[in-house]
Amino acid sequence: MNMLNSTNILKLFLVVILISIFKSCSKSATESTGIDLKDLYTTWVHSYEEDSNNDIDTYRPDDYLEFPASRFRMKYVFSPNSTCQWLVLADDDGHYLESGTWEAMGSSELTILIYDSNRILQENISFKISNLEKNLLEIEPNE
Repeated sequence: MNMLNSTNILKLFLVVILISIFKSCSKSATESTGIDLKDLYTTWVHSYEEDSNNDIDTYRPDDYLEFPASRFRMKYVFSPNSTCQWLVLADDDGHYLESGTWEAMGSSELTILIYDSNRILQENISFKISNLEKNLLEIEPNE
């Protein structure tokens, strides 16, 4: 009986150690990049007038300023429950919001992967975050 208890205690001890090692070695994408994803949870509109670099697009919250008239401004809506929407450029100018999900990936750079409702990766609208603040999102195309 003592042998059985000792074996169970040893197994439990090893499980606790392994869990501790795993937790200490693994960091979430936001911990390793220093980006707070809470700042992402809003509606972002492409403020292309502020784009200063051909590779980086500037986005602002939709209520940040009154944007000048434009035929199309890309828009993303990110929610904490990993759902999202994005504006789709329709051929007939009847733009609409498409719904899907998103996830954050990466260790040195934070990449936002966007999936449609069928869980198909939307590579053309997924992106890397260059900078994220309360009122500023700067993104690069996901290569």
